[in-house]
This record gives sequence, C-alpha cells and structure tokens, in this order.
Amino acid sequence: MNLLSWASLAVAAVLLFLAALHVFWAFGGKTAAVAAIPETEGRPLFTPSRASTLAVAAGLTAAALVALVQGGTVAVPFGQALLFRLGAGFLALLFAARAVGERRYLGFFKRVKGTGFATWDTWLFSPLCLLLALGFLALCV
Repeated sequence: MNLLSWASLAVAAVLLFLAALHVFWAFGGKTAAVAAIPETEGRPLFTPSRASTLAVAAGLTAAALVALVQGGTVAVPFGQALLFRLGAGFLALLFAARAVGERRYLGFFKRVKGTGFATWDTWLFSPLCLLLALGFLALCV
C-alpha cells in the first residue's frame, strides 16, 4: 500500500467514526452531544431532528466512500473516476469552509467564544476539518 492509500484509510476511518457518532445521537445517545451544537446564552442555537442527524451520518459515510475510492481501496465502474475526483475536490472545499467558519459561532474566526462548543471547535472540530480538507485535497491528485 502506498501513502495515498493510507491517507484515504485514515480519512475514511475518521469520517466513519463521525457517522457512527451521529447515528448514536440520532437514536438518543447523549455522550458528547452537548458540545456538538453551537450555543448562545447557554442555549443551543438549534435542535437537530433525528432525520437531519441521520442525513449528516449518511453524508459522512458517502464522503468516506469517496476517500476510499480516491485512495484506490475501493474500485468503481469504468467512467466513474472523474465523478469521484470531483467529489473529493468538493469535499476538500466543504471541509475547508467549515474550518474557516461563518465568523460568528464556528470556525477558526468565530466571534462567540467561552462556550463549551466554542472550546471544542477551537481545539478539535475546526482543526479536524482542516485536516480532512487537506486529506481530500491530496486525494484529488
């Protein structure tokens, strides 16, 4: 296995772990859920539905598949390679945008600080999104 294959496995493993965590939350799990939603004045900004949480899990699983295809771990039918390469590029942009954030509640440039979410976002969520963006960028070539 080459370095690109190992990188794709690492990216896919992280994404599948996050997908499993979202499924856990969708069915009532509470572990780490309090730090997963941005908050203001001690209240979460929104309450995700079961369907939206499962949709995020499905998206993370699809992203893991893109990583595995781009790393050569999973084969696709002839003619589909460009679609997966474009998908990897899109995911690189998506995770980079998440790392940068929307300048108020999430990302490296957020203004709301001092909440549980903001702390986790600064030290784990945003750096992880940046690493995932770099991983997908590497998988585009």
